Amino acid sequence: MAVAYENLIVAGGRFTNDGGDIETVTVPANSTIKRGTVMGKITASGKYVTSLSASSDGSQIATTILAEDAVNDTASPVDIKVVIYKKGTFNSLGVVFGTGQTLANTKDSLHNVSIEITLGVA
Repeated sequence: MAVAYENLIVAGGRFTNDGGDIETVTVPANSTIKRGTVMGKITASGKYVTSLSASSDGSQIATTILAEDAVNDTASPVDIKVVIYKKGTFNSLGVVFGTGQTLANTKDSLHNVSIEITLGVA
């Protein structure tokens, strides 16, 4: 995957794109999620979804950022594979938070997995 800086990854920030900072994971069927979305992992299935503060399945803990759009537009309900950022420095203007999630309430959990979000300037 080629790194695209367009308002998500902080140029010169902590991100190497050497394979250690990204990973391919599964998102559930019928998912449409925008690149830059803060994701959480469902404990029971191991699948990643948009992190929502009201969730209680483990995904309420912000752990990754989606590196590419996740669009499941197939006729059959199948899970899809997507690339996530496991660590790096990201521009807050390019990050998408799920309902109830903010920079303030996800900062610590993201910091614990080496993801930093800096306040962006347009």
